[in-house]
Formats: sequence, structure tokens, C-alpha cells
Amino acid sequence: MEEAEKSTDHSNDLPLMANISDIHVHHYVMCLRPSMVERILSGWITLFCMPNKQPDAQEHLSSKSLHNQSEKSPTSANRDEFDNCRESECSDNCGEPATERIGNNSEHLACPVMSKEFTLILDSDSIVVYSVKEVEVDEESLKNCFDEGNPVCKSDIWEISRRDGPDLCFSVEENCVKIWKKRVCYSHMFPKVVKIHYHTKPEGQSLKWILDQGKSLCVFTHGNWINNRSWFPSQDAPTAMATWQAEVKVTKGYNVIMSGDTNPSVTESKEGLKIFQFYSDFKMPTSTLSLAIGQWTESVINREKEINVVSPPDISERTIPYRVFLPRTLHESAPELHSYLPLCLQIVTDILGPHPFQRQDVLVVPRCFDSLGMASPSVLYLSQSVLAGDFSMCVRVAHEICHTWFGIVIGPRDWTEEWLTEGFCTYLEDIVHAKVMKVRSHLLFKFNP
Repeated sequence: MEEAEKSTDHSNDLPLMANISDIHVHHYVMCLRPSMVERILSGWITLFCMPNKQPDAQEHLSSKSLHNQSEKSPTSANRDEFDNCRESECSDNCGEPATERIGNNSEHLACPVMSKEFTLILDSDSIVVYSVKEVEVDEESLKNCFDEGNPVCKSDIWEISRRDGPDLCFSVEENCVKIWKKRVCYSHMFPKVVKIHYHTKPEGQSLKWILDQGKSLCVFTHGNWINNRSWFPSQDAPTAMATWQAEVKVTKGYNVIMSGDTNPSVTESKEGLKIFQFYSDFKMPTSTLSLAIGQWTESVINREKEINVVSPPDISERTIPYRVFLPRTLHESAPELHSYLPLCLQIVTDILGPHPFQRQDVLVVPRCFDSLGMASPSVLYLSQSVLAGDFSMCVRVAHEICHTWFGIVIGPRDWTEEWLTEGFCTYLEDIVHAKVMKVRSHLLFKFNP
């Protein structure tokens, strides 16, 4: 009996609070700036939402009628028509009534106490929310931005995302952020674009703030068990796929490495900040998104001088482009990666088919990293332990590259079956590594007899 109870104990499971069956956040736009002194990221994130359920005619009429009644007298509305809506109280993260929090605008924002309104629930952990806004945009503009027959109009989405609008009610709880609008009782009536102004906390487990091998402070997502919940609020479920755009502002000397379809666009602001912009049109769960900010520099190899770095003449045409980032103190170890990576990418694609992404960044992270490697879309984190100098540990590189197919693009519906993807990659890593070393030995003999 005890064994049966233990097998059904879910007290240590990651709580899924997001109401993904009611509403879907299909696109995220974030604008963030790190404070290395305070060890926080601050800025905003804009969510583009769509209801998952189309209202039937009766529901539409009743909600419209209810809205008209509540405009006249919120307390006189027939509460029986709210049966499918969540009961909530309008308050901020301190539990104080929103009418007290917003001062002179209380009449505009006040929610009927204990009214039943539709609530957008986002998974989060250890974040501070300043405000939540409704971004007002017409349906035609949204349709043009996300027309399935055309590429995402990124500039238009940026323009919409930077707007602010009327305040929405919100509360920050232990595992989630709840957002609602007064007298909006159905998901199809909920704002289509929501903007959250917030900052992370130093103790948030999603982000690791640490000194790198060169004693410079850096921060990166390190695959914590809570996923990215203390980086940004989201619908954190494997089935809640979304695209994203991001802008990260840093001081000179810092680099930003992040998941995205292409290498970032880098510009400079009037204040002298470097602005990195990323985007992804590839729908993925938010848990797969990665971010790293630090004083790493890109290693560019001179293949004519490095006799141990060999690859077929047409390797660049047969594989996706890659970049390697390390602290300056480890640049002398980079040739090992430059020799292994192109061959590995080629052989994996020969076995599994075309690479699903357009590029591959590799970052050697600080010693605190508790794994030999971790893969995310377009970004691969490696422990410096992999740089053994004799390729003996590069089998881990093969393992993580295989995760692009098994674990990122293809994966289980929930986290209880992650062992399946590990099994695939563990099986393939030896096959890929053996082929890489065989080809490398042949090339070394051919070009350096």
C-alpha cells in the first residue's frame, strides 16, 4: 500500500498553473537589460494571445448582454452567466485592492469584489511585476502580423509591443501570475495583446549569476528544474508552442548569446549600449529558450595555420554555420572544437537528415555548470571539462547535437517521458563520435602525411 502511495505522490512535480486549454500565448516579445550589480534582468514582455475555444452563439450573446448590464451596474449582473469563469479579486502582488493602488483612476479599473472574470494564468517564479497593460490593437493589424501565408512582420510586431495602454488587474502568486480585466468573462473577450513590466530576482533559480573563468560576472540559463519561470512569465508546458522576439541591451564589452533563427542584429543606442535583437519563427516550448550574457568573445580559427584543424573543402556548404564563444583565458583550447564541430554537424545530418535550425552557437560556460552539456534551439552549452585536448570528451558534443532532433524538435508530451530522448541521444552519440574520429583521422593523413 505504501509503495502505491509513493508512486502517485506528485508533491515534487513542477506545478503547471497556466490555463493553456482556455487561452494560448502564441508569440512573446521581450525587451530586457541586465544589471550586473543588482543581478537582475529588468524590462518588459509582451504576450500575443488567442482563445483556444471559439464561443458558440449563445455564449457570445450572453456575454455581450452581461457586458452591457455590468456597464450600467456591475453588482446587478446575473452571476449565473459567469459559471464558466474563474472567481477572482482585483488586487496587486501585495494583496491590496487595486482601487487603492491606482489612485485617481480607481473608477476606471475597479473590479467588482469577488466577481467572476476570465483570468490569464502564467507560470512564473521569483519575479517582481510592476504593472500589466492592455495593448490596444485592431484585429486587422494583428492578422497582418501573423498571417500564416507570410513571414512574421517583425517590425510591425515590435511597434505594437512597445506601446502601452490601460492597466489590467493582476496578482503575483507563488507559482504564477494571474491577469484579468474587469467585466471580461470569456477568453474570446480577453485582450489579444498584454504587456508585463517586471524584473527578475537575484535568487531566481532559472538564471545563474556567476564569475566566469576570467573573473568577469556573467549570467546564463542553466536548465534548472523550474525551467525559465524566474526569467519570464509564460505558459510553461511542452505543448504550449510559441514563437518569440527579444531585445537585450548591454554595456560595451558584453556579448549576448540567445536562441534564435539567425545571428543577432547588433546596433548601438544613443546611450552607448549594445542592442542585440533575436527572433524565432520556429514554434517551440518556452522551456527550450536560452540566454547567456557575459564578456565572452568569439573564437575565429585560421585553418591554414592550425594543422590539427581539418575538414573537407566543401564542409561549409554541407553544414549550418557555427560560432564558438569562450572566455579569453580558454581561447587556446578552441581548436579542438573547431576541428570536431563541422565534422560532427555533417555526420549527424547525414544520419538524421537536414538540420532543423539555421545556425549553431557553442558557449563554454563557467565551472559551476553541473552538466557536461546542454542543448537548446541554436545554442549549445558545454562544460570546459569537454576540452580535454585529445577529443576523448567530445562524445558529449555529439550527444548534445543529437538533442536538436530528439528533445528539442521532437520530444515527449510531458516531462515524465524525458528519458526517451536521453535514450535516443545516448545510443547515437557513440555512432556519431566514432564516425567523426574516423573521418578526422583520414583527413589528417590526407592533408598532413
